Amino acid sequence: HPDGRHVITEQLAPDQLVVRAAYAAPLTVGDRPGVKASRLLFVSRHGWVERGGDKLRFDADIDEVGPVVVAYAAELRKPHRLAPKGKPGRVFVVGDVDVASTSLLEKGAGNETFVVNAVRWALHEDDRMTLVGRARRMRNIELSPADLTAIWWIVVGLSPLLVVLLGGAM
Repeated sequence: HPDGRHVITEQLAPDQLVVRAAYAAPLTVGDRPGVKASRLLFVSRHGWVERGGDKLRFDADIDEVGPVVVAYAAELRKPHRLAPKGKPGRVFVVGDVDVASTSLLEKGAGNETFVVNAVRWALHEDDRMTLVGRARRMRNIELSPADLTAIWWIVVGLSPLLVVLLGGAM
């Protein structure tokens, strides 16, 4: 494709769909004669690959900073006897099995579209590539411990106080 996207992932771009992974492993593919490998998914430049530790947080000493490739598609350049109608053999590899888990498939159309289109591509059904599910705008809210404390005080402290004050005024 002229824009550098693979046919598996091109349906993700128009709606800026995100493919979520729980614990992605980095993948590398060396050059092999007769095999065309394409990078499919990356950990974003703001993300990292967790290499261990007690908590899910970035540790510069052991974690790998993004962008990191976590999914590849590979295609044999010549027809393969196991591929349908003598077409080139195809395979895709994702460094996280959770990409196809129910919990992540339910979070939006990104994972659904990626998984279904990857299987369709492997089966040489390129003409059936499509957006799967409904594109949903997802907004993530990241709260600091101070934000959580402030919310807790509003809910647990201020709300009951207002009820007492307003209730006593009536």
